[in-house]
Amino acid sequence: MNKGILLGLLAWLCMENSLWAQCAECGSPRTYTSSVTSLNDGSNPSGGLNVSRWSGSGNFSTGQIAKFSGNNQNYTWTASNFNLGGIILSNGADLTLDRGNNGDDPGFTISDGCIVVGSGSVLQMVYITELSNLRICVEDGGSIVFDQRNINGNADRNDFTFSNVIIDLQGPDAELNFGDADIKVASGGLVIDGWTGDERELYENTDPPIPGKSGNISWTNEIQLLSLCEILNGRVLPIELAYFQTQFLEEDRSVLLEWAILTEKNTEWVEIERSVDGVERWEKIKEIKADNQAEGFQSYAFTDRLLPLTGSNIYYRVRLIAKDGTHYISQLSREALPPSFQTGKLWHIYPNPSFGGEVRIQPYDQDFSKLEEVQVRIFGKYAQDQILSAKSLEELNSKLALEIQRSTPGMLILEIQSKQGVEVIKLIRK
Repeated sequence: MNKGILLGLLAWLCMENSLWAQCAECGSPRTYTSSVTSLNDGSNPSGGLNVSRWSGSGNFSTGQIAKFSGNNQNYTWTASNFNLGGIILSNGADLTLDRGNNGDDPGFTISDGCIVVGSGSVLQMVYITELSNLRICVEDGGSIVFDQRNINGNADRNDFTFSNVIIDLQGPDAELNFGDADIKVASGGLVIDGWTGDERELYENTDPPIPGKSGNISWTNEIQLLSLCEILNGRVLPIELAYFQTQFLEEDRSVLLEWAILTEKNTEWVEIERSVDGVERWEKIKEIKADNQAEGFQSYAFTDRLLPLTGSNIYYRVRLIAKDGTHYISQLSREALPPSFQTGKLWHIYPNPSFGGEVRIQPYDQDFSKLEEVQVRIFGKYAQDQILSAKSLEELNSKLALEIQRSTPGMLILEIQSKQGVEVIKLIRK
C-alpha cells in the first residue's frame, strides 16, 4: 500500500471515559437456527441461505443482517462477493468469514448497518473484505480478528478496506487483532473508539514493534506497511499535546472543548475541526494563532454553540500546525447530542416576510423579564450562523434587525432558546 496515500486517508482514534455497556443491535436481524455450523451463499437446502436455516420468512438475502447466537458454537461462512447488512454475535458464538475459492473479489462486503460482537464471541475475517458505512461495536470480552488465509504458501488474501467505519471497543478486554491483515482506509475514514493502550508502546525508533500489542489492540508484520503509528495517532512530531477533551453542556446546549500544549515554540496555528454523524466530512470551526513567546504548558478552551438541532453524534479534533508545515491531528472526541426540546408557539415574529430587514420578535403570553436571557440562533443558506444573546426585548430586537439587514434575501431559520424551551421559526427575507 502506498504510504503517501495513507497520510491523506488516516484512521483516527477516539477515546471516551464512558461506562462499558452492551452493544445495541441494529435493523431487523435474522437468526441462524440450524445446527449445521458450515454455511455458504447457496440457497439450496444444503447451502446457507435457505429459509430452513433462518428465522423469519423467505431465504436469507443480500443486504440483511445475520445473527448467530448458538452457545459457544463455531460457525464458518464462505461466500463470493456476498453483501451483508451486518453481523451480530452473541452467547459465545464465533464466526469465521472466508471464501470458497481464490478469486480476487472480496468474499464479503458489509455495509450500511452494524457489526456487534458480544462478550465471549470472536469474529474472524480471513479473506478480502470491504466494510463501509458501519458502526462496529465489540463488547468487553469479545474480539475481532483481521487476518489472512494462506494460498499455496502465499498469504496475500488479506485486504480489508474501511470507509466511514466507526469501531467502538467497550472495555479493556474488547480486542482488535490485525493479524497479517493489510488495512486500507478509504476516503470515508476509520475511527477506533476505546483503545486502552499508550502511544509510547507504538514505536521503536519511529516504527512499531513487530509483532506488538498495546492495550486491547494487537498486530503482526503486515500492519507496518501502513504505519500503525499513523492509524493510532502515535506520530512523533515537535508538538506535544498534553490532552484534548470535550464536554456537552446541557444548560445552553453547547460543547466545551479543552486542550493543552506542553510547548508552543514549534506551533504556528491551532485549528478546531468538527464532523457530524460520521468522520467523512470535516469542517474548520475555529482557528487560533499560537503564542510562540509562551513558555511551558499552555491550556485553551473553546465553546461550540452552533450545534445541530436534531440529536446526533458530533466529533471534534484539533489540528496543530508546526512552523515547518507539519500537521498533527489529535485524538477524536465524540459527544452524543440530545435532540432540541421544541415547545409550542411561544414567539411571534413580524413582519414575515420581512422587507428591507425590518423585523421584531416578542413572546405571546410571557413577560420577557421572567425569561432572564434569550438566545436566538440565525442560520440557513442565506446567512452565516450567528447567535444573539439578550436580557431585554429591546436589546434582542435591535441585534436581530441588524443581522437580518445584513443577510441575503431568502429563507432564514431562527432557533429561539429560553428557559421555557426551544422554538424554531422560518423567516422570509425579501
